[in-house]
Amino acid sequence: MFDIPIIWVSAIALVITYVLYQQIIQNMLASLKVRARRKKLFLDIKPLLYSDQSSLEFDALLESLAPFSDDVQGRLVAGSLARRQGDVQASIRIHRKLLDKGSYSSFIKEQVQIELAKDYVAAGLYDRAEALLEEFIGSASSLEPLAIDILLELQLEQKNWERAAEIGEPLAAKRPGIGSKLAHFYCELADMALEYGDTLEAVKYAKKAKDYDTKSPRVSILQARILVRQRNFLGARSLLRIIGNQFPHLSDQVLDIFFDSCEGQGEEGDRDYLNYVLECIGHLSPERLIQAFEFCISSSKGSKSVVEQLIRRLAASENEYNLVLLIKCLRKFEITLD
Repeated sequence: MFDIPIIWVSAIALVITYVLYQQIIQNMLASLKVRARRKKLFLDIKPLLYSDQSSLEFDALLESLAPFSDDVQGRLVAGSLARRQGDVQASIRIHRKLLDKGSYSSFIKEQVQIELAKDYVAAGLYDRAEALLEEFIGSASSLEPLAIDILLELQLEQKNWERAAEIGEPLAAKRPGIGSKLAHFYCELADMALEYGDTLEAVKYAKKAKDYDTKSPRVSILQARILVRQRNFLGARSLLRIIGNQFPHLSDQVLDIFFDSCEGQGEEGDRDYLNYVLECIGHLSPERLIQAFEFCISSSKGSKSVVEQLIRRLAASENEYNLVLLIKCLRKFEITLD
């Protein structure tokens, strides 16, 4: 047997070590290049998920994701793109396979659940979407707010106001912004109660709505409608005047309820209505001004003087549109100016 000098052994060991080292470096560089490419690709694609793209552009984007077909994030993006393109069934298959396939971190799993819930919503499978989203309620997940927002929007879509309020109420303390949504839900419930003739139930819902949004004009208008239903006409008019002053852009809607509070109240009601017309005349739409003229022409004693005031208000207006409206009203009701 030949004796190999120790120096040769050392040299061979160094060569082997160098070769292995080069291989490791090349693998690391290749991995880094793939990661960098994937990161850039995802950054390029993300804004496109929220914009209108042609079918060909989407096909190109999906093709660019092919090298990452076994990557979780790659599949999530591919699924979102498929849904955005309108291929909801493909998106569902991608996301369900991800959920069924393996064990991921809790955050990745939650991401997939959110995306799958969006798929179900897009497909109209609301029950399945709700089942996934409700798992987030009360959890410590960072995606809970997003899941709750989607769940609430889903209730809005189905006009399931009671369920929406039930979901939102426990979150009101830690998410102040949800208060306006809760007020909306309770206003809808109150509207339904009024439609069914249940004034007591409407009062209960209106109070809850007010608790969650004290500054909402819709809540105030709802309260005025309830006062009219309770035949508290003076209280309704007082509240409506406040609403009209605070929210002039709602003058048409306020005037309609004001009319309801005056209807059947004789000359006093007619005068109060016409006086209020004069108060808010600068904010009324042409349709409401014409209605006011019609009411003046057809109403009881004293309406002629109000017609004259309406005419003077419109004639004194610097708004050319109001002057055109005045001419139309004079022609329609055959009124001549002295």
